[in-house]
Amino acid sequence: MNRKFYDFAHEIEKEKIQYFAQTFTQTTLIISAPDDNSEQEKFLGYKWSNRKGDEGIKITGAGLLNELATAVKKSFSGEKISLQNSQKYFYYLNLADMIDFSGANFSKIIKLTKKVEINYSGKFPLRKLGEFITQIRGVSYKPKDLHSDLNKNSLILLRANNIRDGKINHDEIQFVSKEKVSEEQIIRAGDILISASSGSLNHVGKSAICSKEVVGETFGAFCKIIRTKGELLAEYISVYFSTDIYRKIIMQLASGANINNLKNEHIDNLKIPMPSIEEQKKIVEEFKLIDEKISVQEKIISDGDLKIKNKFAEMFGGFEKNISFSKICIDDTRNGEKIPASDYLTEGKIQIIDQSINEIAGYSNFEKNFYENLPCIIFGDHTEIFKFVREKFFLGADGTKILIPSDRNKIDTIFLFYMLKFEHKTTGGYSRHFRNLNSEKFYLPPKEIQEKFSKFVMEVEGEKKSAIESKKILEVERENLVEKYFK
Repeated sequence: MNRKFYDFAHEIEKEKIQYFAQTFTQTTLIISAPDDNSEQEKFLGYKWSNRKGDEGIKITGAGLLNELATAVKKSFSGEKISLQNSQKYFYYLNLADMIDFSGANFSKIIKLTKKVEINYSGKFPLRKLGEFITQIRGVSYKPKDLHSDLNKNSLILLRANNIRDGKINHDEIQFVSKEKVSEEQIIRAGDILISASSGSLNHVGKSAICSKEVVGETFGAFCKIIRTKGELLAEYISVYFSTDIYRKIIMQLASGANINNLKNEHIDNLKIPMPSIEEQKKIVEEFKLIDEKISVQEKIISDGDLKIKNKFAEMFGGFEKNISFSKICIDDTRNGEKIPASDYLTEGKIQIIDQSINEIAGYSNFEKNFYENLPCIIFGDHTEIFKFVREKFFLGADGTKILIPSDRNKIDTIFLFYMLKFEHKTTGGYSRHFRNLNSEKFYLPPKEIQEKFSKFVMEVEGEKKSAIESKKILEVERENLVEKYFK
């Protein structure tokens, strides 16, 4: 009997050893595209427009594909690189770490995430989440089951795109026939909506707790509901789902060859600290307070640009456009030194500015020929993106234009930047747009009015800078809470 077991085990383990020997020295480059629409636009450098009369691809930036292509090219020669803007979209793994050698049945499946080892040293006992929840799969439907609006025979159907930043939104909702929805698939207050299947690993596992505003709605087949049984508060589970610990485990569990899936056992087998109900309430309140503070800072940051735009319209809305571009601007690109993308550093002495959506493309340690006629304005010849630059820099990719006032004694650079940004008529598409900018008409208010506007801008930018710093501090405080209660 022992011999039979040995022969059986030997055959399985022999194959494992063979695969391990072939993979343990191999490094694999993984590129993971974002799922969020705005992040995809940044990643690709373009978006698709359905606006009538303006359909098609619209170039919004240089994108990150050229940078990532550099990482791919260098990986063939065994080189690892770091890229300032693309770092969160690619990573390196040892190939052996992507294969599960622990099971009795050796499947040889390659997962695109490294196995995560979670060492918990907290004071609360760990329990499997499945002991305290019920999982409910979403509604399966066909196109013929959808309605054009909400009526007595339909329900609002939420999908994965309606989960963003831990909250539920009602963007691009659908309406499904009530006949397709079971009683348990109708959302209740305190349910947790979770994305369970997607072609994007970043999409799987994102979640949001359901408030009273979504009670009575339902959800699609690629989502599921986590419904608590009472011993664990839904708000506490939702806090756990917002941690990096949960995110790392989910990315490991859900990865598949074509579509990434969260199975019921994946969620049920998650081990979660089990405090008392009173302790859970305390933890939830601590996270709620810190998240509210972070939201306040995020609003200050997002509102800043709108305040500047409104102020500009208020101060300059009545001026006649009768001055040619060449009278107020000089194209000084010839005095800028370009750095190839393959030479970008993640840290360095001098910043590199290009025409992409990113403020800084990378860094260089070269100490000669950088641009220092400052402040100046960057214009993306392909992207039509404007940037205001205060510190010395090198130029990035082709198509990046350097613009300066034709007379700094008469033209304030901050005013000029916002006038070009707000008054330029974007045309979109992949072409050279500088010639269009060069043909446009603008205006030139008295210098004292320009400077009054610039003073307002600097005040708003000061508020935004302070909010950005405060947000960073608060995010560290939040991570300390995660460390305290979940690690």
